[in-house]
This record gives sequence, structure tokens and C-alpha cells, in this order.
Amino acid sequence: MKRITVAVAAVICLGLVLESPASGDVIPEGTHVVNRKVMVTNLDEFPDVVLVAYTVGPMIDGYEAALVAPNVPLDKGYKFNLLRLFAIQKSAIDNAGGLGSIDLTSLAERVTPAEIIDPGIFTVVDANPLESTEYYYRIQSVGGSAITLTLAQRILKYNDGTPDRVEDF
Repeated sequence: MKRITVAVAAVICLGLVLESPASGDVIPEGTHVVNRKVMVTNLDEFPDVVLVAYTVGPMIDGYEAALVAPNVPLDKGYKFNLLRLFAIQKSAIDNAGGLGSIDLTSLAERVTPAEIIDPGIFTVVDANPLESTEYYYRIQSVGGSAITLTLAQRILKYNDGTPDRVEDF
């Protein structure tokens, strides 16, 4: 009798687990994913400066850092990560022995990061033919580790044959 009670309890528990709503990253019904690319275009106009992408988030132990290349999409990884951009003098990186030797956590606490559109993905209703967006930023100024970026161009791409829409700012 005890075995039957344990078996019934196990079946009930399994049923409750299988009936519970999913908690993963599910795309809502009636929507589709739109890829948002964000790039910086004019890094070559600032040869003494390196742009650093600093990413923190729930799936990252500490932080991740990467050098930003011109016209290459920024990648923040997981959607709940936070990407920040900082400017660092090339000489400071060389003197420290490389980017990995610089205390970016301290820098992130002291310097306001550049304002940009969040890269990654978002969803729109299926009736919206938007497939992807591209945002191109230009460096306006660099002061210490702070950097000012301005949106130079946005390109909207569609999946229904609509021509790309290019907006210059």
C-alpha cells in the first residue's frame, strides 16, 4: 500500500511539473524576431583611442570586455546583459600590458558610458514586415574615458520585398 501511495504522489508531482508554464525565452505567439545591429563607423578618425565594449549581466562572472572594430556589429550576448562603451587611450592599454590588465570595473564606476541603441533582438507583430535594423554611430568627441556618439544612419530591412529604408541623421 505504501508503494502505491508513493507512486501516485510521484505521478501527481510529475504531472504538476509538466503542466507548469514554461519559463524560458519564448517568442510570443503572433510575433517574430527582429535583429538589431549597432555599429560605430569612424574609429579611424581617432587613432589614439580604443573603443571598449564592456558587458555585465546575469550570465557573466564579473564582466567581459572586447575592442570595438569599425563597422562591426556590437554583441552584448544574452538579452538581459548590459553593454557599455568606453574610450581608452591606446598608450594606456600598451603601458598596462594589454586590455586585460586594466581595471575596467573601476572605470565603469567612474565614467558615464556612451549612449547607444541596445543591440540584440526584439520582437514585432507578424503583420509588421520588419526583418532587421542597423544603427550606425559616429564618434563626436572623446574626453578622458568618456565618449560622445551620435546616430548617423539607420537602415530598416523588410521581409516582404519593401525596399530598405535608409534614414540619415
